[in-house]
Amino acid sequence: MVIYGPLTPGQVAFFLGIVPVFAAWLYSEYLEYRKNSSFSKQSEFGALLVYFYICDRTNLLGESKKVTLTQHQNQISAFA
Repeated sequence: MVIYGPLTPGQVAFFLGIVPVFAAWLYSEYLEYRKNSSFSKQSEFGALLVYFYICDRTNLLGESKKVTLTQHQNQISAFA
Protein backbone atom coordinates (compact mmCIF):
# COMPACT_ATOMS: atom_id res chain seq x y z
CA MET A 1 0.00 0.00 0.00
CA VAL A 2 1.37 3.39 -1.03
CA ILE A 3 1.18 6.21 1.48
CA TYR A 4 1.08 9.59 -0.18
CA GLY A 5 2.73 12.56 1.45
CA PRO A 6 1.29 16.05 1.73
CA LEU A 7 0.57 18.05 -1.40
CA THR A 8 3.49 19.98 -2.77
CA PRO A 9 3.20 23.69 -3.58
CA GLY A 10 3.44 22.82 -7.28
CA GLN A 11 0.45 20.49 -7.06
CA VAL A 12 -1.60 23.10 -5.19
CA ALA A 13 -0.68 25.78 -7.73
CA PHE A 14 -1.59 23.47 -10.60
CA PHE A 15 -5.04 22.69 -9.20
CA LEU A 16 -5.68 26.33 -8.26
CA GLY A 17 -4.82 27.27 -11.84
CA ILE A 18 -6.60 24.49 -13.73
CA VAL A 19 -9.90 24.47 -11.83
CA PRO A 20 -10.86 28.11 -12.67
CA VAL A 21 -9.78 27.64 -16.29
CA PHE A 22 -11.87 24.48 -16.60
CA ALA A 23 -14.88 26.16 -14.93
CA ALA A 24 -14.57 29.18 -17.25
CA TRP A 25 -14.42 26.88 -20.28
CA LEU A 26 -17.57 25.03 -19.17
CA TYR A 27 -19.37 28.32 -18.55
CA SER A 28 -18.37 29.68 -21.97
CA GLU A 29 -19.67 26.52 -23.64
CA TYR A 30 -22.96 26.91 -21.78
CA LEU A 31 -23.28 30.56 -22.87
CA GLU A 32 -22.48 29.64 -26.47
CA TYR A 33 -25.17 26.94 -26.39
CA ARG A 34 -27.73 29.43 -25.05
CA LYS A 35 -26.76 32.03 -27.67
CA ASN A 36 -27.09 29.55 -30.53
CA SER A 37 -30.38 28.30 -29.17
CA SER A 38 -31.85 31.81 -28.89
CA PHE A 39 -30.44 32.76 -32.30
CA SER A 40 -32.17 29.77 -33.84
CA LYS A 41 -35.48 30.77 -32.27
CA GLN A 42 -35.08 34.38 -33.37
CA SER A 43 -34.27 33.43 -36.94
CA GLU A 44 -37.25 31.08 -37.08
CA PHE A 45 -39.52 33.87 -35.81
CA GLY A 46 -38.02 36.30 -38.33
CA ALA A 47 -38.65 33.86 -41.18
CA LEU A 48 -42.26 33.51 -40.05
CA LEU A 49 -42.69 37.30 -40.02
CA VAL A 50 -41.23 37.56 -43.54
CA TYR A 51 -43.61 34.84 -44.73
CA PHE A 52 -46.62 36.66 -43.25
CA TYR A 53 -45.46 39.93 -44.82
CA ILE A 54 -45.08 38.32 -48.25
CA CYS A 55 -48.50 36.70 -47.99
CA ASP A 56 -50.21 39.84 -46.74
CA ARG A 57 -48.56 42.63 -48.74
CA THR A 58 -47.47 41.11 -52.04
CA ASN A 59 -48.78 38.88 -54.80
CA LEU A 60 -45.70 36.69 -54.98
CA LEU A 61 -47.41 33.53 -53.79
CA GLY A 62 -50.61 33.98 -55.78
CA GLU A 63 -54.12 34.52 -54.62
CA SER A 64 -56.69 32.02 -53.52
CA LYS A 65 -60.39 32.14 -52.87
CA LYS A 66 -61.34 32.21 -49.21
CA VAL A 67 -63.35 29.22 -48.05
CA THR A 68 -65.67 29.43 -45.07
CA LEU A 69 -65.91 26.68 -42.52
CA THR A 70 -69.32 25.52 -43.77
CA GLN A 71 -68.03 25.30 -47.35
CA HIS A 72 -65.08 23.26 -46.11
CA GLN A 73 -67.37 20.93 -44.16
CA ASN A 74 -69.60 20.50 -47.21
CA GLN A 75 -66.59 19.56 -49.33
CA ILE A 76 -65.49 16.99 -46.75
CA SER A 77 -68.96 15.46 -46.45
CA ALA A 78 -69.20 15.21 -50.26
CA PHE A 79 -66.16 12.90 -50.27
CA ALA A 80 -67.41 10.74 -47.39
